Amino acid sequence: MAISERLAINGGTPVRSTKLLPGWPGGLLIGAEEKAAVLEVIESQSLFRHYGPRPLHRASALEKAFAQAMGAPHALAVTSGTAALITALAACGIGPGDEVAVPTYTWIATINAVVILGAVPLFVDIDESLNMDAKALEAAITPYTRAVIPVHMRGAPANLAPILETARRHNMSVIEDTAQSSAPTVCNTIRQSPLVKGAWWSRAIGACSSGRSGSTIKGPSEWKNWISSSLETAR
Repeated sequence: MAISERLAINGGTPVRSTKLLPGWPGGLLIGAEEKAAVLEVIESQSLFRHYGPRPLHRASALEKAFAQAMGAPHALAVTSGTAALITALAACGIGPGDEVAVPTYTWIATINAVVILGAVPLFVDIDESLNMDAKALEAAITPYTRAVIPVHMRGAPANLAPILETARRHNMSVIEDTAQSSAPTVCNTIRQSPLVKGAWWSRAIGACSSGRSGSTIKGPSEWKNWISSSLETAR
């Protein structure tokens, strides 16, 4: 809808002709196609991603397609968005004594991922977009701050450019938490961040519906190999 057009409440044309689904829209959209995809895997009797009597390699296919859609060299499917954040932070070497900058407005999983590794969440104020304020980040950094997690809240992408610049100057890793915003765009271009890992996830009320799952993307090949090894050996 063009900005010059009137809102529907003022007599303009509504953007929807049907009501939004109530409650848990992801689950309510599950249909025959999703049922068939799940049944196909069950009937293959090969539920583990690497082997079985008739492996379909659906996880690998999803990772390849998702990485391509995000413009990333690789992606790794994990069990949840929290797991994606934990593995990304661990691959950055975050541990006890380290600080990780997080926004004051986010879901508890962002903080849990930091704490479970023994690190300390460093709370940073948000701006009018409800995302991390880059100026507040600069002011909050201490000698112990090693990473920052900008969270793209409610479909609105955080202002990454100044956050990335601050991270570069202070030699910090950046992990994007995109639980509520799988592919936000800035200036009509899907975000491309050269020094970040992305922690994506999907759930019944998330941007993509799959019950609950997650994905970690970007970073050099050694990060991907470390995460993959950790997931397979429960390291």
